[in-house]
Amino acid sequence: MRTTIQNIFVLLERDTDIGGWTAHALDIDVVTQGDSLAHAMDMVCEAVSMMYAEGRQTEAPVEFWNRLHHVCRDGTCSLGLVASVSESVQAFVGILSVRREDGSDEPVVAPLAVNWVLS
Repeated sequence: MRTTIQNIFVLLERDTDIGGWTAHALDIDVVTQGDSLAHAMDMVCEAVSMMYAEGRQTEAPVEFWNRLHHVCRDGTCSLGLVASVSESVQAFVGILSVRREDGSDEPVVAPLAVNWVLS
């Protein structure tokens, strides 16, 4: 059985309007939100899984990729999964790993332990 693995960039930004975080999976252009960083990441993992099951994979507009580039360029890289962050953090970039076995309808989506944080 063949396994396919794809990495997906996720731009997470603090949203003062909702009092939480928005999470944008740029490789498939799906946006979710959560009360905390961990909740937003959980929600985007679930949304990415659903989009893959439906076969939808449309890339986000270039302005979102530019924002991701800004966070990676000006932020700091860290190893390890981040469950929460300080109030000074405004944006976060994470990477999701999407693993799919041939013949399986449901992919396995999980965050990788590499990220960038912009304060």
